Amino acid sequence: MRHKVPSKAQRTKYIMKLQLALTLLLGFYSVVGSAQVPTTDPTPTVKIKKHIKAKHKSSPIIWNVTTPSLSQEEKARVTMEDNEPKPTKAKYVWTLEDAVRIADAHSPDLQRVRANFEAARKRVLEAVSGYLPQVDVSGNFEQTTLPTPSAGSTVNIGTSLPYSGVMGSVRQTVFDFGKVLDQIDANRYFEKSADQEKASIKLDVDLAVAKAFYNVALTNKLVEVAKTGVLQFDEVQRRMVVLVKTGTRPSFDLSQANLELAKSRLQLIGARNARDVARVALITLMGVPNDTSFAIKEHPPTKFKTDPKKLNLTNLTSEAFENRPELKRNRYTVQAVQQLHSRAIKGFLPTVDAEAWYGRFMENYPSSINNSWGAGLTLTWNIFNGFDTTARIGEMYARMNAESARLDKERDNISAEVADSLLEFQRSDINVAVARQSLDFAKINSQLAQRRYDANVATFLELLVADTSLLSAQAENVQARYQREIALASLKRAVNGPLE
Repeated sequence: MRHKVPSKAQRTKYIMKLQLALTLLLGFYSVVGSAQVPTTDPTPTVKIKKHIKAKHKSSPIIWNVTTPSLSQEEKARVTMEDNEPKPTKAKYVWTLEDAVRIADAHSPDLQRVRANFEAARKRVLEAVSGYLPQVDVSGNFEQTTLPTPSAGSTVNIGTSLPYSGVMGSVRQTVFDFGKVLDQIDANRYFEKSADQEKASIKLDVDLAVAKAFYNVALTNKLVEVAKTGVLQFDEVQRRMVVLVKTGTRPSFDLSQANLELAKSRLQLIGARNARDVARVALITLMGVPNDTSFAIKEHPPTKFKTDPKKLNLTNLTSEAFENRPELKRNRYTVQAVQQLHSRAIKGFLPTVDAEAWYGRFMENYPSSINNSWGAGLTLTWNIFNGFDTTARIGEMYARMNAESARLDKERDNISAEVADSLLEFQRSDINVAVARQSLDFAKINSQLAQRRYDANVATFLELLVADTSLLSAQAENVQARYQREIALASLKRAVNGPLE
């Protein structure tokens, strides 16, 4: 049989195909050979097993791809950022109730108002003493030419002689037109005002501790979210190094992965710092040392049966006007100043006192006055004291007007506080539902973005945006939940009564 000789064009085509096949074959063996050469680079390597399907069988090939080298300073900084020191075992585990109880026992503000309340109680007893007998005992020893009393000693007047004696007296207010009663009533109202001030400060301390407690819980959760972000973007960065080395993805994708990893590390550092600051704020409010090792134990989220939208502002404001200790404190203060004003007006009226005394005089006194006594009534009427009484009346009247204006101002502040707290609670309750829905959407979007990226129909930037949005949604969901708890605590403090 005679074979057909190929033409020149066909021979040229066969030669080009052969050259292409040899090129691919040499490239394949160069990759396999490089995989078998041990690396001397101390940087960590990523091993990836990939099966290349041949016509009849598949053989595993391992590619060793080194990550970009880092300096010793950079490695130390990354280690410091990513590897948080292992926490020591907590010495205390506190619930919110434990934190409030400890703060009530150690808070300097509460200690101050408790001391003020005790002082107010003692001032009531001081005022009551104005209606109790006043007993005095006095004694004297003197060398004189004019003894006191001098009755019966006229023969010795002018002669320096020693004299001694002892005398006791009792004085009792009989009638003062209610001056002491007004002072007693005023001090009792001040005592009640101090008691309400103590209750108000306690509510403020409890609310501040609750906010600090929830902030610690919130920052703990945000640290966990930030750690998740670092781990996620670190894994993405490692995979992208391999894909860029093998030429599967462009170097721009690796640059974006490095950028997102750096951002996640910064966020983790910020979250840890915020957590530490929140812990210091909590133990400062509780009045315990800053080096105290503690952990917190959270309760489940507060269940609110009533729809926040159905809460009536007018009813809550009326409830606050009846229950808020600040209003009660100011009312008692106004009543106390009114009693002081009445006391000042009665300063123009006389006072009647009963007095009795007994004396024993010795040495050179005559025996006729050795045992002396006396009793009687005293009428004291201040006719003119340099306008002191008039000025005191004017002072009490101005102070009464000032306290009345302060009461009106406090009522306005409480009304505004209730309205703001209610709006904040309603907004935070809506935020919880929206944040939860946003988190669900972010999860779906992240899954879809990953599938699109695996199918080469989405860019790496789209995948990073989806992953970043998921982490943001997780953080926002945590923040919304704790902001609702804080808003609810603030509303309870503003009303100081039942909300449902």
